[in-house]
Amino acid sequence: MRITQPPLVPVPVWVRASLASVALGVAVTLVACGPGSPSVDVRLQQVDEIFSAQDSEETPGCVAAASRDGEILFERAWGMANLELGVPLSPESLFYAGSVSKQFTDAAVALLALRGDLDLEDDISRWFPELRYEQRITVSDLIYHTSGIRDYFELMDLAGWPDRAYINNAVSLEVLTHQTDLNFEPGSMHLYSNSGYMLLAELVQRAGGQTLREFAAAEIFEPLGMESSQFEDDYRTIVPHRAGSYGRHADGTWFRFLKAFDGVGSGGMLTTAHDLLIWNENFTHARVGGPELNDLLLTRGVLTSGEELSYAFGLDHGEYRGAPTVSHGGSLKGFRTALTRFPEQHFSVAVLCNFANANPGGYANQIADIFLANELAAIADEAREEGEGLAEEVFILDSALLKRYTGLYDLDGDVVVIDLPGSRLRIEASGGRRSPLAALSETRFRVMATGDIAEFSIDDAGEVTTLTLEMGGRSISAQRLPEYAPTGLELAVYAGEYFSDELQVLYRITLVDDQLTVRVRAEEKGALDPLQPDVMLSELGTLRFRRDGSGSVSGFRLDAGRVRDVAFIKR
Repeated sequence: MRITQPPLVPVPVWVRASLASVALGVAVTLVACGPGSPSVDVRLQQVDEIFSAQDSEETPGCVAAASRDGEILFERAWGMANLELGVPLSPESLFYAGSVSKQFTDAAVALLALRGDLDLEDDISRWFPELRYEQRITVSDLIYHTSGIRDYFELMDLAGWPDRAYINNAVSLEVLTHQTDLNFEPGSMHLYSNSGYMLLAELVQRAGGQTLREFAAAEIFEPLGMESSQFEDDYRTIVPHRAGSYGRHADGTWFRFLKAFDGVGSGGMLTTAHDLLIWNENFTHARVGGPELNDLLLTRGVLTSGEELSYAFGLDHGEYRGAPTVSHGGSLKGFRTALTRFPEQHFSVAVLCNFANANPGGYANQIADIFLANELAAIADEAREEGEGLAEEVFILDSALLKRYTGLYDLDGDVVVIDLPGSRLRIEASGGRRSPLAALSETRFRVMATGDIAEFSIDDAGEVTTLTLEMGGRSISAQRLPEYAPTGLELAVYAGEYFSDELQVLYRITLVDDQLTVRVRAEEKGALDPLQPDVMLSELGTLRFRRDGSGSVSGFRLDAGRVRDVAFIKR
C-alpha cells in the first residue's frame, strides 16, 4: 500500500468490528524487509514490546504507524479509546494532535504568502490593529516563536482561569489585547509561544477569507486524501472514532480529561497516524504547494544576532543517533503526540497516545531503532571512524559531590532549581519541566529531557558559584543564589493586595506563622519561598518585588516560563 496514492479504501464496518474483537493491537499493512534484516513479524513483536504496558482493556494507549519509501510498514493500536464504554483504540481512532497541528497552521499561512495574500515580513499591526504592542512584530516572528508575545495558556493560568474554562480564539485574542509588554525584543530570542500560532490561525481568516478549518480542509487535507483530519473549532461536534484522553491519580486509578477548548492554530487538529504519514510524504512528492511550499516550510529561523534556529515552520530540525530528523510533538489534556521524519532514510513514524504520562517522541525513536537498525548502526560506525563520538560516557558520581550543586540559580530573570531526589541530580526552571541530569564529568551534565548541557563552576575555595547552560548553540550563565532566611517581621512588608492590569487579576499575599502565601481569585496557590531580598519563588513563578523612593514595597514583576516580567501594583 502506497501512501502517495489516493487514500485508503475504508475497511467495512463489519470487518473493523471483527478485528477489534480479536485483539487490541492490529497490524493493518505490512511490507517485506530487506536482505539481512529481521522478518516483519519479528519487528512487529519488537514494536509490540514498546507498548506492552498499554496492551490492555484496562488502560488508555497509543496508535503508531510507520512508512518507508512511501510504503506503509505497519499501523497498529494498543489500549482503549474509551475506558467507560470499553471501546478499544484502532488505526482509525482520531486523536487531538496538540502542537503537531502547528505545521499545518504554518502550511496554510505559507500558501497564502506564496499566493501574495500576505507577506511574511508584514508587521502584525496591519492584521491585528487591536493589539497594543509598540514594537514591530512580523508574521515570521509568530512562526519562529521569536515575537516575544506571552503564551496565552500561561497568561490565563496566572490570571486564575479555571482549568475547565471554555476557550476559543476570540477569548485568547481578548486576553492578548490587555498586554502591552513583551517577553523580549522581537527577533532577539526564541521562546515557544502558543499565542503566535493562535494569531496565525486568525491571520488565515483575515488574509484568506476562510477559517483555518475551512482553508486547511480545502487546500491541504482534501487534496492529499487526509480524510480523517480536521481543525476542530467546535468541540461539541460529533466526530466518529474520536478517542478520549486520560490522566492517572497517585493511587493508580484513571480519570478522564474534559475538553471545552475550541482554540485552533497552536493546536486544534484531529487526525490519525495514517493521515500524518500521508502529510509527511508530501515533503517527497509535493502534491500540495509544490517544491516552493516545502522549501519554505523547512526554512529555519534566524535571530537578529545571526544565530540560526533549529525551528522552521512548526517543524524542528534535529538528529537521532547521527541521522537528521524533522519532527514535532504535541500535548494537551492527556493527549500526547509525535510525528518524526528521517529525510535521508525516507522513513516516517507517527505516534498518538491518549494518556498524560505517555512519551510518544521516545516511542517514535524506539520504532526507528527497530526499522532503521542497520542504517543507524552504519552512521555510528562512520562517525567513530572519523573520530566523532556520538555518545558520551556517563559517570556515576558520589552523592556527597552531587549535593554540593543543589540550590537555586538566577538564570536571566528566571530561577533554576537543582535538587537531588535520589542518586541523580535534577533540574527545574520556574514554570518549566523537571529533568534528570546525566553526569558527563564531575562538573558537566546532560539535561536528559532536552539534550542541553549544564556545567557547574567551582571557585578556588571549592564553592559552586555558577551554572552555565548550553542551549541551542548559545551559553547562558546563572549565578548561584546565597541562602536567605528572613524573619517574620521582614516578610510582613510583602503582605497585601497586588493588581495586574495586563492580567486583569488581583493577587492577595498573606503572612501566617512566618510564612507568606498567595491567593489568586478563590484559589490558594501555596507558599512564597524567599530566595533573596525582594525575590520569592512560588508555584506561579518568580516574584521580584519593587520598592518606591521611600523603600516601601510598591509591587512586583512575575516571571513564569513562557510569560515574563508581568507588572503587579500594590494597592
